[in-house]
Amino acid sequence: MSDGTLELIKRAQQGDASALAELLRGHYTFLFKYLIKATMDPSLAEELAQDTMVRCMEKIGTYNGSSSFSSWLITIATRLYIDRKRRWKRETQWFRQEQGAAAI
Repeated sequence: MSDGTLELIKRAQQGDASALAELLRGHYTFLFKYLIKATMDPSLAEELAQDTMVRCMEKIGTYNGSSSFSSWLITIATRLYIDRKRRWKRETQWFRQEQGAAAI
């Protein structure tokens, strides 16, 4: 991780909104490309990238440097994607059950 990134992280953790914005701008393309490959759906990738950025803003204080910042973002994005898939599966199963019950 570059010294510039580390400095931005430290400043963001201290509440510097401009440092956080610069940090996120600098990693957005990387994150979006990862999500495109993972989801194969550009609109879902965009939504997950935005959700990841929001989660990062909320949790920047928990970043401890044990992994690279980009790995930390990928972990957040992957967990959000898995949660989305689980929710979609539950909703789909519920819908199918409702459709089956309506057909009876």
